[in-house]
Amino acid sequence: MNAIKAEVIICPSIDYAKILNKEIAKNANSLVVIEDSQPAKRHPIFQLLTQINAPILLLSNKTWKHPLNIVGAIDPLHENARPETIDDSIVEMMRHWGRDLKAKPTIAHCCYISPVLSQYKKKIMAEHQEALKAFSRKLQLNKDQQVLLDGQPEDILPSYVKNNQVDVLFIGLVARNKLSQFWIGSTTSALLTTPPCDLLLIKH
Repeated sequence: MNAIKAEVIICPSIDYAKILNKEIAKNANSLVVIEDSQPAKRHPIFQLLTQINAPILLLSNKTWKHPLNIVGAIDPLHENARPETIDDSIVEMMRHWGRDLKAKPTIAHCCYISPVLSQYKKKIMAEHQEALKAFSRKLQLNKDQQVLLDGQPEDILPSYVKNNQVDVLFIGLVARNKLSQFWIGSTTSALLTTPPCDLLLIKH
């Protein structure tokens, strides 16, 4: 086995994000890996995730399977006020993992329909399915690489992850308010509270 060359940097202050970003700027392909733990025991860096200028892998003690099973949560209709480029970045990162780690990639789009709109459910689901297909065509994804899930993302994604033995879930990391850089989108916040698997957070 080849040895991994590592450099240990002692952080003399609590300005973790600033020091991390200084190191990240040295390599455009930086990936920040953070060992996850129970929410009550997490490092203060978890309060600064939106300030880190690189993808963040939250790593648990679970063993990955071979081949690696990865899923990217996307929002092709941009209903949750997230930048369009995040979905493209999620797919690009998944492709890198697919090539380098022999991973099996799938994109998932969640569609929740309020009971008050139940009479329009078939039409709404069809619109979301078409948006997912259009996104897949744009990025040249196969039909078996996409899935439309019926339900709230924070509810249906953990169920899908469990039922399909997903190793890593790729999700967008969005600060909802420019005046509040600590406020993360509701879906990501829910998944961070109780991660269904290892998470790869993508900001840009």
